[in-house]
Amino acid sequence: MQRAIQKLTAVITAISLICGLVAPVLQAVPVQAAADPCIVSPTNLINVRYEMTRAQWLVIARVHRRPGLSQSEVADLLEIEKASAGRLIDRMEAKGWLTRRADARDRRINRLHLTPTAEHLHATIWPIAETTVDDALGDLSPEERRRLTREEIDERHPRLLPALREHPHIGWLLVRSERDGPLALGPRGTHYLAEGRIDGEDPLAHFSPTAPQHLLRTNGFEEVADIMVGSFYDPELDEGCAFEELISFHGGIGGFQTRPFILYPERLPLPSEPIVGAAAVHGVLTGWRQMLQGAKP
Repeated sequence: MQRAIQKLTAVITAISLICGLVAPVLQAVPVQAAADPCIVSPTNLINVRYEMTRAQWLVIARVHRRPGLSQSEVADLLEIEKASAGRLIDRMEAKGWLTRRADARDRRINRLHLTPTAEHLHATIWPIAETTVDDALGDLSPEERRRLTREEIDERHPRLLPALREHPHIGWLLVRSERDGPLALGPRGTHYLAEGRIDGEDPLAHFSPTAPQHLLRTNGFEEVADIMVGSFYDPELDEGCAFEELISFHGGIGGFQTRPFILYPERLPLPSEPIVGAAAVHGVLTGWRQMLQGAKP
């Protein structure tokens, strides 16, 4: 049990659930929100040492991975406006980190490439990112670092999942079964997410109707934890248990924060389907931006 707690703590240290919405103003449209997991950036460790901002590090990392990105593509990857991306690239060019080269087929487009200085910075900084994760997972073997199945967890720590399921402040657990695929486990039932089948009481019954599809999406992320833990939600009291009281239920799948909205100019078109989750919000916003900038959505 202690080993399981160490592993769970290490994973929580290395991975954080972050969800954000950026909205223009004027008219409201409802959105159904969901939490999205992302790897926490280690750039707070390098800002001072290398006089590099988080945005600049993201550009270096992405251009290293995909040399020849355009300014427009960088703006889309960083989810910022083209003008903001242009200013960011100007500053990085002045620092000697980026060069612009005209596209061979379209001279109106400049392609971005890292300078030798930036390549050296990437080679220096990237191990810091890997070390951050390695430090968090240092006590675990390579085998233990992969995602364990429900069957493996039950075999190694037979009381871990039952103890979590019985906790009064836990609403559901997301695990992956070798036999049954992704599962949402509750105190008195199991939701088989891939099949839509429910055995006993549905642990997601009090949450958003789209909660199963959000958990399926989360299950598909490469960095998803062995066990994802969700708070309970009481629809009568409109009350739950926040694991971090200062954050509350930001980006959650239960309660009033499941019903956010986007304020937008009414002349902009809406998709015909409901806007469900952060990925759909991002699609709407980038589509509007491309339309306003004269490009095809």
